[in-house]
This record gives sequence, structure tokens and C-alpha cells, in this order.
Amino acid sequence: MILTWHLNPVAFHVPFIGYPIRWYGIMYVVAFIIFLFWSWQNFKYIKDYKDPRTKTTHRRFYKDYSEWETIAFIGFLFGILGGRISHFAFFNPQPLIDDWTEIFRIWNGGMAIQGGFTAAIIYSIYTHWKNKRHLWVTADCITAPLAFAFGIGRIGNITNGELAGKPTNGDWGMIFPHIDEVVRHVPPVYELVGYMLIVALTTYLFIYWKSRPTGILFPISIIGAAVWRFFVEYYKVSPLNVGPFTSGQVLCLVLTLSGIIITIWLLKDPIRIELDRKN
Repeated sequence: MILTWHLNPVAFHVPFIGYPIRWYGIMYVVAFIIFLFWSWQNFKYIKDYKDPRTKTTHRRFYKDYSEWETIAFIGFLFGILGGRISHFAFFNPQPLIDDWTEIFRIWNGGMAIQGGFTAAIIYSIYTHWKNKRHLWVTADCITAPLAFAFGIGRIGNITNGELAGKPTNGDWGMIFPHIDEVVRHVPPVYELVGYMLIVALTTYLFIYWKSRPTGILFPISIIGAAVWRFFVEYYKVSPLNVGPFTSGQVLCLVLTLSGIIITIWLLKDPIRIELDRKN
């Protein structure tokens, strides 16, 4: 089956000033809102959390919802900045070379999840160290919501008509008229499927794997996403290559190795926190 991309990237224009609001941006807002509420619901499952540093027992990991909202929003901004920087650094540097302000034009598309993910992690490590909180408690609670948010981000790519893949050389795929009349792969759809599989797996493990080492879901999701995207990269058009691999595959290999190292570390010295299913 051959489909043709005919979507209008602009959802509507702001009344009176005519500023265009794109579906791409709306998808990011929707993704953040869902992530925010879903992860907060997961935090409610935490029962009598004992801080391994101070040995103090706390009933709730965060004081209130507003505290978590602030931390998540700053992490979201770090993610966007990291995603934009890594997109231009590893995938498409020319627009930024031509005009450095392009990094702020998010509505034009171009977001490398690997870089955004890394930037958000760096911020998370800092804020948890500063406030003397256990990072892996948060990691467990945000794993499934974060993967779901990434999946919604892929829908944004589709509505923006970007990331058209290599030709399928067959009678199936999608034509992007604003690029050419070639039938191509649609990598964002493949990635969306991968993220939803990760959401299903980590949600199941969060609910039913009661004796798991705290934080183990996070590296599992990293490995799963990185391996899945490594193979999806074969269907993408990559302007940069490192030996036999695309720049995206190199980043996926780094993330896979990082996920394996974290998994081994967590299994070696596990901390287990009981969940309260009645909340």
C-alpha cells in the first residue's frame, strides 16, 4: 500500500496576530502533560521510601505535585535543548552553520532523541544529587511515561512531514510530495511502534515485578530503544557516517553500552523499595 503525505503542519493560527501553531509543537505539549501526570501517579505507588543517604523514612518521594512539576519542566527544557544541539551536531549541521538562530526554531523540526535524553539525564543527576534524593526511584517511575512521550514525539515528526526514509523500492511506503515522488520508508512510524512496545513492557514490569532492583526499568528501556533504533537507522537517510555505521547508529551503540553497564551495576548492589498498590 502506498500512502501520500498531505497533512497540513499548521493546526491553526492564533487569532488577531496570525501566528501559526504547528501540530509538531502541540504533540510536544501533549507528550509533556501526559508524562507529567502519569509519572506523578507512579510516584504515589512508593511506600515509605527510605533515603539510603540519610536513613530517613519518607512517605512521599516529592513533597507535592508542584515540586515535581517544576523539576520535570526544567528537565523538559534541557531535553529540547540537548535534542536540538545533537540534531545539528550529528545529523544535519548545515542549517545551523548558515544561521545559528535556527537552533531556536523548534517548529521547523529536527530533534535528536539521543541528545535530548542525555541532556535531561545530566540535569536529573544534578538535581537529585543537590536535593539528596535517590535517582533510581525517579527513574523507575518515569520510564514508561517517558517512552510514551517519545512515541508521541514521533507523531509530531509525521505531521511535520520530516524524517522521510530511504526508497522502499516496492509498492508500499509513503510519498512525500514536498521532497519528491519517490515511495519511501517512514522511520518515525517504526520508532513509534518500538516505543509503544517499551511502554507495554515497562508498565507490566512496574506493576507486577515487585522484587525488582529499584531503577532497573530505566536501563532496560534504554537498551530496548537503542537496539530498536539501531535497526531503524538502516531505513533513514543519514548525511553523516562513521565507518560502516551512521551517526545515529553510533549514538545507539553508546546508549546500549551505557544501558548494559547501568543494568549490571544495579543488579550487583540492588536497592528494593516496596510499592503500595492501594494508593
